[in-house]
Amino acid sequence: MTEASGAVPTQVFAAPQPDGSFPLVLELHGSSGALILRNDNWKDDQRALIENTVFQPSDDRESVIVATLPPAAYTAILTGKNNTTGVALVDVFNLQ
Repeated sequence: MTEASGAVPTQVFAAPQPDGSFPLVLELHGSSGALILRNDNWKDDQRALIENTVFQPSDDRESVIVATLPPAAYTAILTGKNNTTGVALVDVFNLQ
């Protein structure tokens, strides 16, 4: 979960770092639990936006979400695609 403060919306970049053995699904949920964005391959969604950051993944299978978010509580959920399991990491960056 990330929490931002301040009057200006914060742009957040979240990228799991897979070990290459299983595909990942990254979800961003708002404070109510509602799904804001979902991604399971960074080139499928938001490609142009992601390519304009310094955090473009080197592995096409990585999941990435770029979002401009008002200050609030958020939850990032990382799961294996097709019920796969493993170990992964979610990184969150402020792009401002």
